[in-house]
Amino acid sequence: MAKVIGAAIKRREDPNLVTGKGKYTDDLQLPNMTYAAVVRSPYAHARIKSIDTSQAKAIPGVIAVFTGQDAKDSGAPGAIPVGWLHPGIKTPEHRMLAVDTVRYVGHGVAVVVAEDRYTARDAAELVEVDYEALPAVSDAAKAAEAGAPLVFPELGDNIAFDWQLGDKAKTDQAFANAAHTVTLNLRNNRLIPHAIEPRSALADYNSVKGELTLWMTTQNPHIHRLLMSLASVGLPEHKIRVIAPEVGGGLPGLSNERQFVTRVGEEERGSPATAGQQQPRPNTAGQQAEFDHEPGEGQRGEQPAQFGPVAVGDNQAGGEGEVGEEGEGPEAQRKR
Repeated sequence: MAKVIGAAIKRREDPNLVTGKGKYTDDLQLPNMTYAAVVRSPYAHARIKSIDTSQAKAIPGVIAVFTGQDAKDSGAPGAIPVGWLHPGIKTPEHRMLAVDTVRYVGHGVAVVVAEDRYTARDAAELVEVDYEALPAVSDAAKAAEAGAPLVFPELGDNIAFDWQLGDKAKTDQAFANAAHTVTLNLRNNRLIPHAIEPRSALADYNSVKGELTLWMTTQNPHIHRLLMSLASVGLPEHKIRVIAPEVGGGLPGLSNERQFVTRVGEEERGSPATAGQQQPRPNTAGQQAEFDHEPGEGQRGEQPAQFGPVAVGDNQAGGEGEVGEEGEGPEAQRKR
């Protein structure tokens, strides 16, 4: 048996990478590939009064524009699933594209599909969204207080769940018998995943076989396939293939709604779809997660269907803090 422990193991991936032959999602090309850009909210909390896509649809090269309502009407489930189903956790509906209310800065409200990424971005800037700003709070501790603006009013508060471990009775007894006790607030630092490679995805949907092939920046292709099947794209798991090419970064920052957006855009137009976006910087300390971003990119109009791939480009420099992410606050066991 070859010696492994203590031996120098050559990395198999290096030759392609150091010679410039590596294939990242943005390097992939399919015939007739088109591109998409996402229009995102500049508000942490607002009601969507109307969305006017007429100017975006009038630009030559724009294939289609989809709003959150269009995505909902498409029949695809279109939900962002909860990865950790803790006992008692509140799981309100969270759609990939907002339908009537945005709940964080950078919340997608529409997507434009065009023949090239530049047209997609230009058209996205012409999508006019009329918002009615709603109260918001960006401090997790204040968001947990009574009377704080609610992300989901139907839930009654902003607490996703209370999590406790250990023996409460023995813990209380230990504190009661202690000679001295100390009280302090612990503030958890914000986490900002910022990968070298932006989040991106390329989807190719075979409408004859009902099969979806998805290339994406991910370290968890099997988990993505499972969650997409259960909650996002409405296909059985064996009809979904997720391929992870070279990935220029990792950790949770590379998970987002792109796979659903590409599926809807592609199925509606009969062509493959690619989605790419600048890596977001999540700030998860508040009722509505805050993002730096460029809110004007997103959609386009009704033209003859293009039979080919679609590339979704989102030049958002924002973050992906979904409502319900862990935030800052003095109560370590309390999760928003």
